[in-house]
Amino acid sequence: IIEDAGGPKKFCMQQDELDFVSDGGSGFVKRAGASEYDVVKALLAAIDENGGTYQGSKIVAELCKGKPAFKKIIEDAGGPKKFCMQQDELDFVSDGGSGFVKRAGASEYDVVKALLAAIHENGGTYQGSKIVAELCKGKPAFKKIIEDAGGPKKFC
Repeated sequence: IIEDAGGPKKFCMQQDELDFVSDGGSGFVKRAGASEYDVVKALLAAIDENGGTYQGSKIVAELCKGKPAFKKIIEDAGGPKKFCMQQDELDFVSDGGSGFVKRAGASEYDVVKALLAAIHENGGTYQGSKIVAELCKGKPAFKKIIEDAGGPKKFC
């Protein structure tokens, strides 16, 4: 298998878990290091697998189990909450306990900002029928926020 890949160096370069390090001699193989991106990807997968949230206490205890590089990245950031707060893709919610992390999404404030911009661009008014049809086009989070409020009239 290694020879079929073109030798040890090429084989290792094809594996996500391995790094081949050239040292001027024959080189050596080491376990690949993790990045913040790897931790974020793992957290997003855990969030999706757990119904949209992931308990803060599980981040180090479970997500980092067997992954010391993940644990170091999170600890270097100041802990799970601070790590999550530094990532655009994640929101950490304090709930009086260990908190939880969820995918970052739009807020009511984001919808209001977009609506005010649309009102400004349209000379000071914006048709109610356009709110969902145009303002929410390609933004399912906006549409959900407006629908959860009971529609455009109740949202406004």
